Formats: sequence, C-alpha cells, structure tokens
Amino acid sequence: MIGSIDQHHREVGASVNKAIHILCQTEGNDKQRMLAFQQSGFPGVYESSLKKAWARFKPVAHLCAAYVTTETYCYEQQLSRDFWEYWKEPPAFYHDEIFRAFCLVAKSVERFATSFFPRGQRQPLIPKEEIFALPDEIFEPGITLPPCRALTEDELAALKTYRAPKSFV
Repeated sequence: MIGSIDQHHREVGASVNKAIHILCQTEGNDKQRMLAFQQSGFPGVYESSLKKAWARFKPVAHLCAAYVTTETYCYEQQLSRDFWEYWKEPPAFYHDEIFRAFCLVAKSVERFATSFFPRGQRQPLIPKEEIFALPDEIFEPGITLPPCRALTEDELAALKTYRAPKSFV
C-alpha cells in the first residue's frame, strides 16, 4: 500500500499512518469481514492492531505483502468464491512459477522498503539491518521487478480523508 501511494500519488507523501488509515476505512468498515475475523480469532482491522502488527512484523513485512499479492493475483477466482475456505489451505508455493513470482514481488517490496524515506524521516521505511532480506543471487541479472498496483477507488477516497496525527501537524 505504501509503495502504491508513493508510485501513483507521490504528491501526498506515502507513510505507514496513511496506509493504516486506508485499511481501516476500507477493510475495517466491512462488517462481514470484521465478524469473520473475530470468529476466526484474528484481530480486527483497527489502527491499534495494525500498528502493533507493523511493529512486530516489520522485518518480514515485504514477505507478507508478497504472499498476499501473489495469492491474490494467482488465485483470484478461488478467493472470490469462498475466501475463508480458500485460506484454510492456500495453494501458494505448490508451483515453481508461483514461488518465483512470490520471490520477485518480495524482492521488489524489499528494495522499496529499504530505500524509501517517508517524508521527514531520517531512516528508510525498513532499515537494511532490520529487514529479513532475500539473497540477491536468486535473481537473474537484468530482471525487471513488477510495479506497485494502483489504489482502488475506495482506497483513493479513503486517502483523501486522511489527516495527520496532531503530533505531526
């Protein structure tokens, strides 16, 4: 999400807070999804739960993003039929090409996360010494990494409602 904001809406300045706001305004307002999360024992899509998850999983956030991106792209039809049934036994990594795509997306997000400096910050989104990095040797020379997806209309509308925390104003 941060990469999408930076790549497609650079003028607003991408940040973790903006990504969290978008998720809360889109996914967090989906009552059925929130109920399903609760029934499955997952935390809801709240600012506090997302900030807690970011703090805990920041070193592997690029792997999480790559997994969701790869699964969504490769198995979109299965996901749209029955999301919860699909996630009981997700099929990713059962095919070499899908695993290769996962690695490419993960490396792309890793490179972005370790080189992107949110506005006013002295450190990148994820410092190189903190990230769980994939080895560069697994990629062919000259490989083109995929671009970030554009924000959906709902995500863009949510981004327009973002207001910085008072401590940052």
